[in-house]
Amino acid sequence: MKIFYQERSIHSFDPDALMDVVANTGFDQRLLQGGMFAGTLTRIGLPHCRVDKGHYSLPCFARGAASAEWVMVGMTFTAEQTAWVNGRDAYFDDFQLYAENAAVDYRTVAGAPWVALQLPRDWLQMQALRFSGREIDYPARGVTNVVVPRWAALQLRRELETLLTWNSRLSWDQMSLVAGTLEDRIVQTLVDALTAATPDRPVMRRQTERRKALMESVEHYLADHLSEVIRLQDLVQHTGMEERSLQRFCQEVYGMTPKQLFGVTRLTQIRRELLRRERGSGTVRSIAEKWGIRHQGRFAARYEELFGEKPSQTFQRSR
Repeated sequence: MKIFYQERSIHSFDPDALMDVVANTGFDQRLLQGGMFAGTLTRIGLPHCRVDKGHYSLPCFARGAASAEWVMVGMTFTAEQTAWVNGRDAYFDDFQLYAENAAVDYRTVAGAPWVALQLPRDWLQMQALRFSGREIDYPARGVTNVVVPRWAALQLRRELETLLTWNSRLSWDQMSLVAGTLEDRIVQTLVDALTAATPDRPVMRRQTERRKALMESVEHYLADHLSEVIRLQDLVQHTGMEERSLQRFCQEVYGMTPKQLFGVTRLTQIRRELLRRERGSGTVRSIAEKWGIRHQGRFAARYEELFGEKPSQTFQRSR
């Protein structure tokens, strides 16, 4: 694989700019908290694997899938707060093992870096045999959560930071000479971590699967009814949850009520259209009304609170 490096800074929330936030995957993202958004995305292609790292100033919720031909290992590097990944809280020493095409649902932690390593499955197992003498227990499909020893999580973080530091200091030719060595160190540390990992307990796996299914039910309802007036009882009926349980679940996963979640999902879709409209087509009012907005004043105030600018300012920038 060709060695490459990309870095991108984003200074306002743009859903489409974040669609390809991990190499060869498309993550639909929405903002979960209002304010001025900024983010940094770094992507490094090594001889056999890819490293993606990023962080956002505000929490977001992302939906997507692992690459078709690669397995992916995901992690968050913060000991102070937990992210939410595929039905469970994710701590510093939690790693998520995604098979090819596995679904990913991730709530980021504001200001905390996340990392995704993508590797060909067969190549990863070859390296496991090389470094440990045996293959690692990697899921054949879906996603598996494992807990790695704290020392292993810290060591992998140090190796990734070394990669980023060297990449910023060396020339392209110099980086090409050491890329294989850096890749070896990262993959060996990853193999050591996964070899020493503890799998989820069966009870935890069942809880994770149930919560993941509930989240998907909520997301599907939102996607199908985004231009309609939300009625909590309809969502209760769709998910099969009691109202109080649904309210608690949405607060736990998204940090907001179902009604607030519907609102930010709709506003994200409107922002996408405002940013991507063709020159001379539509107005702020017509685009907002398309998505069920009936009170323009309230819409404009909530939009500015969430994205840090008025809808008209977004509209003007897209021209």
